[in-house]
Amino acid sequence: MIGNDIVDLRLAAVESDPMRQRFLDKVFTKREQAVIFNASKPLKQLWLLWTMKEAAYKAHQRRFSLTRKFNPLVQQCVILSQSGDSASGEVKIGTRVYHITSIYNEKYIHSLASINPGATNFLWEILPSSADLRKDFLLDISQQYGIPAYSLAIEKDRNFVPVLMYKNKTFPIAFSFSKHGKFGAFSRELMNY
Repeated sequence: MIGNDIVDLRLAAVESDPMRQRFLDKVFTKREQAVIFNASKPLKQLWLLWTMKEAAYKAHQRRFSLTRKFNPLVQQCVILSQSGDSASGEVKIGTRVYHITSIYNEKYIHSLASINPGATNFLWEILPSSADLRKDFLLDISQQYGIPAYSLAIEKDRNFVPVLMYKNKTFPIAFSFSKHGKFGAFSRELMNY
C-alpha cells in the first residue's frame, strides 16, 4: 500500500506563513516542532514532515478504506536519515507504521509512503503540473501490462479514493496522485498481472 505527496516549495513560500504557531500546533507535535526549529532550514524541514504525513495518510486511508479525515496530530513522524537531497523516516498512525522515502531539491519535496520497509516494488514519477497525471498514469499502466489504454479508467470509491478500473472491474493495484503548484506526481505498486 502506498501514498505520495509533493510540495512546490516556491509556491508554498508565497501561499501562507506555515511557521505561525497556531498552524504548527494544528499539524505538528511538540517533538516534530523541535525537529523543525532545530533544522538548518526550518521551512524546508516543515514541508518535509508535511509531505511525510500526507503520504502516510493517503496510504492509511486506502489501506483501511477510511473516509476522509486528515488529522496530522495523531501521526507521529520521525526522520531516520537525511542527506543533501533525500530522507527516510517513519510515520506511525496508531499501531501502524508507514515507511517514508523522500527526495527534495530547491523546487520541490516529494515523499512516498509504503507499508514495507525498504520496499522496491513501486515507482513514482514527478511531472510538470501541466501534464495530465491521470492520462500519463493510464498510459504507464497500459504499457506495463499490455492493456489498451482506452479500456482503463479511474473512478473514485465510496471514500473518494481513486481506483483503477479495467473492463468494469477493479484492477488490483495501489496508486496515489499528488499535485501542488508546478509539480504533480503519481506513484504505483509494481505487480505481476
